[in-house]
Formats: sequence, C-alpha cells, structure tokens
Amino acid sequence: MTVNEKIKAHIESKGINLTHLAKKIEMSKQNLSSVLSNNDIKLSQLQKICNVLGVPITYFFDERLDVARHDGNTRAGETEPRYLSKDEQISILMRDMNLKIEQLEECREEVRRLKSSQPQPGSNHQPGTGQ
Repeated sequence: MTVNEKIKAHIESKGINLTHLAKKIEMSKQNLSSVLSNNDIKLSQLQKICNVLGVPITYFFDERLDVARHDGNTRAGETEPRYLSKDEQISILMRDMNLKIEQLEECREEVRRLKSSQPQPGSNHQPGTGQ
C-alpha cells in the first residue's frame, strides 16, 4: 500500500472528508485530491496531514512501525495503544535510511562498472572480441 493509499484509507476510517482536511492543511480540495491521486506528496504536506490526523509521520511508511504501535499492548491504566517515542521513530528511520544509502552506493558502483565496460564513443571495440 502506498503512502497516499494509506492516507486515503486513514481519513476515510476517521470519517474526515477531503474538503475538511484540505482546509486544515491550508490547501485547496482540488490540489489535495491531485496530490493524493498522483502519489506526489511533499514531506511538509504529509507532516501537516499527520498533525491533523494525530498520527506520527512514520505511520504511513513502515508496516513494522504499525505493528509496534498497534500490537494491542497497553500499559497499566492506558486505553490506547502505545505509540513509538520520537527517539524510537528516529532510530528506526535512521537505520532504514542507512540501509538505503548502502543500497544506493551498491547501485552507484554497478553503474560505474557498467560504464567502464562500455566502449568509448568512436572506438572500434566490439564486446566479447577482445578488440
């Protein structure tokens, strides 16, 4: 499920209409609808939506975080599931970001390797012939 699909599902489950949400985040209904339909949401817009919906921004990104928050466990005297602290959210996001950086570095190395194995323009090198 994409971030935008999760947003739509969440606002529907809360009974919030797009007009109300758009007003709360200082955006036109048409623009909000377009952003959600085109999967083109900016981080600042997402943060405003999260503030209105009362959920942390990580709510829309990682199913593992949803399980950690909504596992049904509550502390004594609490009626609501425990949300991850900001430090816990940051720790998870930093770990995921570092993993993505490693993956990008691997991709960058693969691109370099592929570029170095390509013949230069104007050369008569034919792959596999050694010439």
